[in-house]
Amino acid sequence: MVNTRPSGKLSAEALRKEATRLQALEELDLLDSPRDPGFDRFVRLIQEMFSVEIGIVSFIDGHRQWYKASAGMPVDELPRQDTFCRYVLESEEPLDCTGYVA
Repeated sequence: MVNTRPSGKLSAEALRKEATRLQALEELDLLDSPRDPGFDRFVRLIQEMFSVEIGIVSFIDGHRQWYKASAGMPVDELPRQDTFCRYVLESEEPLDCTGYVA
């Protein structure tokens, strides 16, 4: 079973939803799987459509953000606490990301 370690304070309902999300992710059996040409095509499409250098298809488990496919990133995963995407998971309300630039 995937261990849940949220970095922020979450409500009981948010913790329940996170546990359900992690269980579903585990059942997909995608984490640490080999590269897949289909996901690589998604990355190229992301780069093309949005005219960006970095394209990522990632999954976030209890402790990391793992890149199933990526272009323009020098790593295959990052600790969950070091990712911007953790805020999306921890938010119980819509998250407006406009104006954020790496």
